[in-house]
Amino acid sequence: MNAYLFGNLRTAFLSTGFSPQLFYILVTVVCVLILLCVSYAISLLIKSRKRYTSVVTITEPKKIQELLTQAMTKRSKFEILFETSSKKEAIHCSLMDIRDNQLILDTPFTMTGNANLKDKNVSCYFHIPSKNNFAIFYNFSSQTVSQRHQQGQLMQLGVAVPESISLGQKRNFLRVQAPAATTPLSEVSIIRLWPAQFNRDKLQTNVKAWGESLLSPQNDTIWAENISQGGLRLVIQNGKKYEQALKAVSALFIYFSVKKHGEENSLRYMTNCKIRSFYMNSETGFLHLGLQFSHQAKQSEKPEQVTWEEIEPETGIESIGNWAFLFHIYEHRSNNALKYR
Repeated sequence: MNAYLFGNLRTAFLSTGFSPQLFYILVTVVCVLILLCVSYAISLLIKSRKRYTSVVTITEPKKIQELLTQAMTKRSKFEILFETSSKKEAIHCSLMDIRDNQLILDTPFTMTGNANLKDKNVSCYFHIPSKNNFAIFYNFSSQTVSQRHQQGQLMQLGVAVPESISLGQKRNFLRVQAPAATTPLSEVSIIRLWPAQFNRDKLQTNVKAWGESLLSPQNDTIWAENISQGGLRLVIQNGKKYEQALKAVSALFIYFSVKKHGEENSLRYMTNCKIRSFYMNSETGFLHLGLQFSHQAKQSEKPEQVTWEEIEPETGIESIGNWAFLFHIYEHRSNNALKYR
């Protein structure tokens, strides 16, 4: 407590005629009450975090068995990440059976039985299509307990059935994606798209200076293949038409909306995105763009002006991350009807 304030309080108290000892007793009581209030607030915070964790983690053995059986029935691919002291190595496997408290996985045909993969700590990632054909992502940690390789057959790896399974992907941010690259993510609407505009090496803040949109859904077929807190992936159906124009730029201004869960209204975003990947599919004619959010525009006092705020790669756009999290929770619950503790 500030010494000056403490001295004033003590002087005011003593002027009432009470003894100094009573003043110190009252100060002690107040401090104890403050500590009790802080402790209570911390306990509530810990409990709330426990409730939050329980929503996204399955610990009941029966539910774990049901989820893994569903993954096997739907032929989900499992990415097994081996954690060694020097590096992490991953293989993609198929879940063939669940027996003796093990997940029996077929490994890629390129693997032989020469390497010893038993008794290794692993992280496992898989996803299951929901009833709406969106992928729900899961992960868990476990250990390899068996390895079998017969002549002329794929090597099989046994992974111990985990004690818990959580929602989540290997990526930094949880990603909502359509079941296939040819399927639109209907919750996300692309409204406008421009090559990034600059003014003296800074992002152009005058909207009128951006010119005409490079493409728009009214005239072109464009959709989001996936989206996360850190960025999104776009698909342009008539990609050949825009291939050269998009190859010449490294960033795009994108105006898009994300539909809120169970509501008609949407969240709208004006962003500057770095082009991280560029792929032209010669068979389908689809152009795929992987984009990372780097700036978000905010409306200023003048309607034709915006202010650009930088987006840190480690944080992304938090509101989109919250939306993606709720999306996965909703899809997971509606698809599996699991009860969490």
